[in-house]
Amino acid sequence: MDGIIDEKFEAGLEKVGYIDGTDKEGRPLLYTVFEPLRDTAIFHRLIQMKGQFLRWRVQHVEQVMHKLNFKNGGVDSMVSIIDMKNWQMGTPEYGGLKRGKDVDFSPKDQFSELTIRPGVRNGIKIVVTEPGETVVWEAMGVGWGVTYKEEFVLENECSDIILIQLEKKIGSEC
Repeated sequence: MDGIIDEKFEAGLEKVGYIDGTDKEGRPLLYTVFEPLRDTAIFHRLIQMKGQFLRWRVQHVEQVMHKLNFKNGGVDSMVSIIDMKNWQMGTPEYGGLKRGKDVDFSPKDQFSELTIRPGVRNGIKIVVTEPGETVVWEAMGVGWGVTYKEEFVLENECSDIILIQLEKKIGSEC
């Protein structure tokens, strides 16, 4: 890590972390703020430059360590403040858990997996061949701010659409 303290990094990283002041006992304050990562453009940019981002984070810790004084009576510790306001602690996961009285689905059931790009609207077609047939489905969305709605579209001369579930946003804001 020689020379990392003098390295120059891309502008904009200061939104995610910065060093600012000291506490009452003189310990340097190192801030990490996750709020800007909710902006998908910033998040994807940091993912693309993860090596540079990691070096930048190490540089910040090194800068704080240079402010420490391990002699008797000196400041020998720092305070790291991590602001996780509006940040999801983990990624949504599904599998292995079963709701009470849930007999609709089993591991033997067939399923389809569909990947949809952000900002794209897509439909999933479930064919019903018999009148009076009961159809049960479960849809899972993994990501930030997933919006979905449920419609029943009749394939007749009128192509009637019956709205089952109004458009609803699920994800990090909920």
